[in-house]
Amino acid sequence: MAYEKWDSEATRYELKEIVTGIFVYVLKPDHARTEPIHWLCPNCFQQRQKSILNKPHVDHLNYHCRRCDLDIVPVVPTRGATLSRSGLPISAKNIPAGPQFNIQYIHVF
Repeated sequence: MAYEKWDSEATRYELKEIVTGIFVYVLKPDHARTEPIHWLCPNCFQQRQKSILNKPHVDHLNYHCRRCDLDIVPVVPTRGATLSRSGLPISAKNIPAGPQFNIQYIHVF
């Protein structure tokens, strides 16, 4: 996507913390037009790429980016695990450390 078009497209999204320490870009409801509300991969978004996070299968709980292989996976609680706001511990793969990522509540595979 050309840089001029990207800036316009990027303003349609906002960074949201879906559980403690895990962020995605979410389509703003007032910018949805005919699109359903969806999540974009934060890794790809920072590289000016629009990549929708999908569930690999209907019965799976995880969300996956096919472009960069980001995987956000709720896991079964273990004794002493730190829980997210939703009450589930979270594991994530390929989340970069940086100012917008707090990785204290996730496991990096």
